[in-house]
Parts: sequence; structure tokens; C-alpha cells
Amino acid sequence: MHSLRRDVTAWATESDDSEEEWTLKHSRRTESKWVRGDETVRCFRFDDGYVSTVEYESRGATWQLTPGQVPLSNALAMATLFLQHEVTPQIDPEGRPFVGVGDAGPRHVFEEIADEPVEYVYLDEHRTLEEFPPFLDVTDQLRLVYDRMSPERYRTLDDEQGSVG
Repeated sequence: MHSLRRDVTAWATESDDSEEEWTLKHSRRTESKWVRGDETVRCFRFDDGYVSTVEYESRGATWQLTPGQVPLSNALAMATLFLQHEVTPQIDPEGRPFVGVGDAGPRHVFEEIADEPVEYVYLDEHRTLEEFPPFLDVTDQLRLVYDRMSPERYRTLDDEQGSVG
């Protein structure tokens, strides 16, 4: 496991604008954080669910990637979409996050009829990493983050160690 942590600490982005890679700064039970320049992507526990955000320090701005509290796998799908493709999810009238996927990959669609054929993929239908859509790479780093943050994992650990109360 030691070599796994050393080998999976950065994701390269597909952007031509930046040669920098996303670096996983930390992954804990309640929060994981990736940093690239003045950008920070966080996935964190919030009440009974998880929220993912992207923050631009130089602009003093933070955007929520999730439409509220969602299951961990959904929050990680939305964070991964941004980390790997620099695309934020769009929200449909029912409040469900989605992305248009064309030949070049995920993208925003701002008109009722897209300028190229796209498939709309919802990002709130995944219970596990194995169910992620094919345009999201499930890396060893993502598995590490999911394992650390998974409520099933720490509920099991608490049960094994014996909970007080």
C-alpha cells in the first residue's frame, strides 16, 4: 500500500492551458482535497451526505459541483468530472446533475439543440466507482479516496473497535 500512495498522488488534466497536474493534498475520512495552482477541489462530508466544490483563490470564488448533499460516489463523480475534464455538471429542472457527452468527451450544452450530437449522462445514478460512465477514469487514487471516505468503511471500523455510548 505504501507504493500505491506514492504512485497516485497526481492527476494530469486534459487542458492545454496548464501543464500543472492536480495534486491530492490529503484524503481523510471526512474530506479529500486536490490542488493545482490557485484552484482547489474538495469533496467533504456534510450532514448525511457529501458535497464537492471547486475554489479559485485568486478570484475569491467557490462553486459547488454537487446540487446539495449526495452519496459519496456521486460527489466523487462530479469532482472527477472537473478534475479530469474541467467541466462542471449542469442541473436539470428536477435538480439532477448531468453532462453532455460528445465525440470529444464531456461538455456543457447551453442550447436546447446542441451544435453536435451529444448524449446526456446523469451523474447521480452511481452507487459504486465501477458504475461510473466510461469518460471518467477510475484511477487507483480515486479508489484510495473512496475507500478512505466511505461511510461503510469507517462504520465497520468503529464496530470492530467497539463504540462507546
